[in-house]
Amino acid sequence: KGFIEPAYTGVGLNQTFVNHGKADSRGGEIGAEYDLNKKITVLANYALNQVDYKSTSSRYYNPRHKANFGFTLKNLIDKLTLRVLAHYVSRSEINTTAQDKVNDYVMANLWLGYKVNDTVEVALSGYNFLHDKHAENIGGDEIGTRILGSVNIKF
Repeated sequence: KGFIEPAYTGVGLNQTFVNHGKADSRGGEIGAEYDLNKKITVLANYALNQVDYKSTSSRYYNPRHKANFGFTLKNLIDKLTLRVLAHYVSRSEINTTAQDKVNDYVMANLWLGYKVNDTVEVALSGYNFLHDKHAENIGGDEIGTRILGSVNIKF
């Protein structure tokens, strides 16, 4: 029923944490993943998190709704696999002031992987490829588009 925040009596690992205020939290999550055939998989999930704060002095980052949808196309061309994921996060706030909120956002990610052989896979990941400028948490920097390359080796 309570929630925890730093008491700011220490630094780093030596901080003291105390219960501060009261809140009732309830929610749930439902999801499914389904193989349409040997090459196509779809997935979706939804999470609800309802928090009722008993104290108005402290309200914390709490998006009520989160949803994900995606699909994977396996062996698109030879050993090439594509995965597309979309993430929705609803508005959240920390207090009642306008600067202490994160508006709802949708972020779309891509993953493209090529299986060189049974032990080596090279991949390219694109995060937020629709260029939706948003912060993911209160006080955080705006998230831009990121592209990462990787090589995975199984031993």
